[in-house]
Amino acid sequence: MSKRISILVTVSIFATLIVLPLTIFAIVFIEYSKWLTHVPLLPGIDGPYYLLQVKHLDEYGRLRYPDPPIAFYLLYPWYKVFNDKIKGLEIGMAFYIALISLLLYVVLSRIGRKRVCGVIGALIFAFSNYTLRLVGDFWKNTIGLLWVTLLIYGLYRFEKKRTLGSLLIIVSTFILTALTHILDFGLSLLILISYSTISLLSREYRKDKIFISLVSFIALTCVILAVFPALTGYDVMKFVGFVREMFSEELVEARILSSPVLIIGFVTLVYGLVKYLRGVRRELAKILLVVSIAAVVLNLPIIPREFLWRFLLMNGYLLGVVIALSIAYLNRLEAITFALLIGTVIIYPTIVSPKREFLPSIVPAAYDELKRFVNMVESRFNNHYTLFIPDPKLRYWAETLTWNVSSKPPKPKGNIAVIMVRLKPEAILRAGRRSPPPPPRIFVKMFEGMFIEAYILKAKPHRPRRP
Repeated sequence: MSKRISILVTVSIFATLIVLPLTIFAIVFIEYSKWLTHVPLLPGIDGPYYLLQVKHLDEYGRLRYPDPPIAFYLLYPWYKVFNDKIKGLEIGMAFYIALISLLLYVVLSRIGRKRVCGVIGALIFAFSNYTLRLVGDFWKNTIGLLWVTLLIYGLYRFEKKRTLGSLLIIVSTFILTALTHILDFGLSLLILISYSTISLLSREYRKDKIFISLVSFIALTCVILAVFPALTGYDVMKFVGFVREMFSEELVEARILSSPVLIIGFVTLVYGLVKYLRGVRRELAKILLVVSIAAVVLNLPIIPREFLWRFLLMNGYLLGVVIALSIAYLNRLEAITFALLIGTVIIYPTIVSPKREFLPSIVPAAYDELKRFVNMVESRFNNHYTLFIPDPKLRYWAETLTWNVSSKPPKPKGNIAVIMVRLKPEAILRAGRRSPPPPPRIFVKMFEGMFIEAYILKAKPHRPRRP
């Protein structure tokens, strides 16, 4: 009898520690692989941007455009392994989303001391509509959530026992967010500021040398990035633009109920604060409190529209964390029941029609036509040409085929042909089709296809010199 019990215990432990997390990883990886590869082009306006950056990294050892580099280095192995470079990047991205989900499961299960916390947090993140929109548009931002998750875990360890190991986790992940995407860095900074502010209210922390080191490091990092913005590919300048917008524009009209996450974040903030003040699992309460503060701040209706819509895409991640940590205070049956109810409400609408979030900026036939056009130009001008393409929807795709591309009209030089290329309305897959204005008179049409049209700059007439 005791032997049977030991076997059952072993099987249960194996299922808990190995099968369950691997199942979550496999489900997320398989689903996102299907969604991302259902169209033979990368999704969103920035989709081809990732391809051209990784391609340039492969050919020249550096990025074509200044940018935080970590995400491109992480995508690079997938670019090398697959013959179909686009599919390689899509499969790689699906892998990192699954990895974030797995990491969330491990971290939230550890902090909440319940496996259901990890399961519901990982699934809400992976399958909320916010995350689908995030993955459909901003891959760097998505990959940066790897470091945000590890930073949260580092803070939990730091709260339990302030050691150099915990400090190292926080410091390294904070730096990695800055080298991945400014929004992940901003979220991490907001979490760290909230954590430090709450901690400074306690005399115990004000006298702790390791905590003082953490606060000093946060301040020093911000100063260094402000003085040397090139370290992040000038991504930090977006934060400067955000601050200017906040103080220069009129407040957005009140839309307190426009984002349900604002309400959920406020509720979990109050809930975490009560638990923290009562001393009920203070480490858990403090992490819940600081992440809830981030959820509230990033959903404030006073944020300018230009930035608010991007912040809202982080809600899938923030929702997963605050809901998972909140149900950690419930008993097992209550936690499972609540998780099933909330998870169904958040996840079900996403599963109904997820592929619509992964549409490319142009139709695949337009990209095929662009390939033929570039080949034609190459054979005719033998690399002595520049494609002037002001529209980023088309320019990024063109740069995956040739580096002779400019967003601004170049000055004519010698025998270099200047060719303006633009999309016709039929090529645009997403909303916003508009007929382009007539080209400048100095350009003459040289190509018109079903999806793109091209104009070549007129050669200046030769005028003989006066005697």
